[in-house]
Amino acid sequence: MKTNCEHAIRAFLNQLFVRNRKNIWNSYDTIVAVNYLIQSKFRHIDLLKIIEQRCPNLYKYYFCFCKNSFQNVWNNKFCEKIIDISVNDMKSFFLYFMYLVEKHKNNSLAMFAYFKNFFDRMIANIAFSERYEANLKKPNYKKFYKEKELIKFCGRIMRSSEIIEEAHKLRNANPLSHSSAELLDKDSTSKDIGISICNLSKLLEDLCKNK
Repeated sequence: MKTNCEHAIRAFLNQLFVRNRKNIWNSYDTIVAVNYLIQSKFRHIDLLKIIEQRCPNLYKYYFCFCKNSFQNVWNNKFCEKIIDISVNDMKSFFLYFMYLVEKHKNNSLAMFAYFKNFFDRMIANIAFSERYEANLKKPNYKKFYKEKELIKFCGRIMRSSEIIEEAHKLRNANPLSHSSAELLDKDSTSKDIGISICNLSKLLEDLCKNK
């Protein structure tokens, strides 16, 4: 790939196709193919078909997490504002990405755990961008996981205290966050989590609109 020599690249790919036809494909061929696909931005359809046949789980990972750009998620004014606020905070993007991963897997408990942490971190970023504590040189992430501090900061938004209180109840009952694991005893857990994430998202959006 680094040589940019089309003849060398075609010869290299031909060897992979020959090995596939002869049914002598092995794990090393998979590694080589995946490296080529990554560097070529997954544009080789025929090679992807081989991966789908030889390594179905690996192809599923590509389909879920590599086929579409993660940037496509951030496609509106609100998301642009979130990016501007969190420009140097890779952990926020990581938390949101993991939320999307668990959402795709319909894993409500993990999905909520990641999103609640993302929400708390974003509140700290917003507070810092507004100079909520004027003497700080970086966001105070340790402050804004506390229910009382979140309610105080978000108080300008209607129903914010109710939304935050409900989110904290869910977090404290989530077996991934608290040993009480009370959510395991409820029949409406997935529905309650979906509503809470929707409300927290709207709360973030309203806070960004006021900036």
